[in-house]
Amino acid sequence: MAKAREMEERYPHLVQRGRGMEASAELAATDQSADLVDLMSVIKASQTMASEIRLEQLLATMLRTVMSNAGAEKGILILKNESEWLIEAAGSVDLDVEIMQSVPYEHSGMLSVAVVNYTIRTEEMLVLHNASVEGVFFRDPYITKNRPKSILCSPLWQQGKMIGVIYLENNETTHVFNEKRSEPLRLIFSQMAIFIENARLYHQLEQWNQSLEMIVAERTREIQSLLQANKNLLNNAGQGFLSFSKNLLVHSEYSRECLRMFGRELAGESVASLLYPNRPDKQVFVESLLEKYFETKDQGQKELYLSLFPTEICINQLPLKLECKPIQGDRRDSPEGLMLILTDMSEQRALECKMEQEWQKLNMIVTVATSLPLFQKAYRSFTSFFAGGWKTLFGTGTDLSDSLLKLAEQIHQFKGDFSQFHMIHTPQKLHDLETWLMDRDLQQEWLTDGDFQSQLPVAQVQAAMQQDLEIIRNKLGNSFLENGDGEMTISRDRWERFVEKLSSLLPDSSAARLDQCIRELHQRPIKEMMVRYQEYVEELAQRLHKTIHPLQLEAEEILVDPERFEPFVGSLLHVFSNAIVHAIEPESERLAQGKESRGDHPLPDLAGGCRAFDRHRG
Repeated sequence: MAKAREMEERYPHLVQRGRGMEASAELAATDQSADLVDLMSVIKASQTMASEIRLEQLLATMLRTVMSNAGAEKGILILKNESEWLIEAAGSVDLDVEIMQSVPYEHSGMLSVAVVNYTIRTEEMLVLHNASVEGVFFRDPYITKNRPKSILCSPLWQQGKMIGVIYLENNETTHVFNEKRSEPLRLIFSQMAIFIENARLYHQLEQWNQSLEMIVAERTREIQSLLQANKNLLNNAGQGFLSFSKNLLVHSEYSRECLRMFGRELAGESVASLLYPNRPDKQVFVESLLEKYFETKDQGQKELYLSLFPTEICINQLPLKLECKPIQGDRRDSPEGLMLILTDMSEQRALECKMEQEWQKLNMIVTVATSLPLFQKAYRSFTSFFAGGWKTLFGTGTDLSDSLLKLAEQIHQFKGDFSQFHMIHTPQKLHDLETWLMDRDLQQEWLTDGDFQSQLPVAQVQAAMQQDLEIIRNKLGNSFLENGDGEMTISRDRWERFVEKLSSLLPDSSAARLDQCIRELHQRPIKEMMVRYQEYVEELAQRLHKTIHPLQLEAEEILVDPERFEPFVGSLLHVFSNAIVHAIEPESERLAQGKESRGDHPLPDLAGGCRAFDRHRG
């Protein structure tokens, strides 16, 4: 120790120099330590900001980190949006950070507008160590009012483009944002710009994703709505819709009407067995047809195969109309398929049947009304015969077989007469009665007269007549069978006695002339009596699917006694019927034989003046 003091006293300049060098070394170590601390602060700040990717959370974290590292009491972040500069975040040590709703900084009252304008204009960092007295900014209204001490306003750069401004304040201390703090802050600000731009891109991507999700969701809803609308349409169309592909199995999607028609679930069932559950031969045909359809690539052949597909089936006693139509892009596993459309024809058939019944009624009524005298006469004869007149055929001493034949002939005649009037129920019951009689004859079931008369089903024929008459009465009235106004009916015997007595009172010449006049009044043209067959022949031909020319009757004006000729004219019904059935070929046969498609009814000469002939037969 003594030696040391001696050296210090002897060489004071060396000791002073040594102390100076030691102080310099300590100072250098201190500066290096400070730089290391600043670098660690920048790294930590970057890590903190990098932990956020969503824009709002990033802005809040960023502002807190900058305020903490800069020693600021207040911080405001301004970002450029196109041509506007808007406050996006603001905070203080007392109130934390608040995300703003893009407030224009000029009208916010939260900062010095002059300081921000300077930074935006010069694109340089501005630091005021004592803002209330420094430079030209002390006249700024905000600074004058709030008298902040330290202010830092710096641009934020990203790839050579100014994207924002960071504004910091400290109202307690001057020179807070000195050179040592401003340099690390520059590094933090450069990192901020990168993080903001990344967050903006992420935010934009998120918005795009949300928009895309909304578009996809909306489109999905539209498609689902369209599918549901189509499903509702198909379910309420009153038709069955199902589809199938090359494997010929029904797909899982089909309309509700199919369930009603078939009464069960159809998915996975074979189309052929579905349409013909109890017809193996039909199943084989349908399967073969559909297999050929799916195998061929020729569109013409496909159309041909579809044209051969069945058009009508009966399922669960329902008549179903079938339509088979091609559909493209049916399913992923099968690019080609067929749709089967099934239409329940029950209501249409019922309507057609009802219309047919109404037409039959109308046809009967019109025919009776236009030929009322003939109908009245036929009805009177029918009533008299079935009221008991038929029993006279089975008188004492008559052969039962002959009586039975005469009865059948008379019934056959009535059947022909009332068929001409298009009666609905009566001809059929007469036919049944005629068949009953013929069966007895063929089986030789000869019964006693009493037994036979008791078993003859006359009441059924009479009931059928009353059924037809009731239909006619509903339209023509209850008195249509009575004589018209101004007419008087007398018996034939009384009329003949009257004529005989009147003739006896006249001279011979006058009596002859009177007799001739009376006979002419009573007689009718034979052509007029046969007009009834024109419509009958045409309708019979239609029922037999044959085509003929309208029946033309060529007759001289021959007057005949209707009483004598009516049985003859009525018997011609069988001549006309047999001619249509046996003498006129179907249209296809006529064409094959080189004949005209329409035939003419062959009718022999009648009384030398009424004839019609087939020009093309034989």
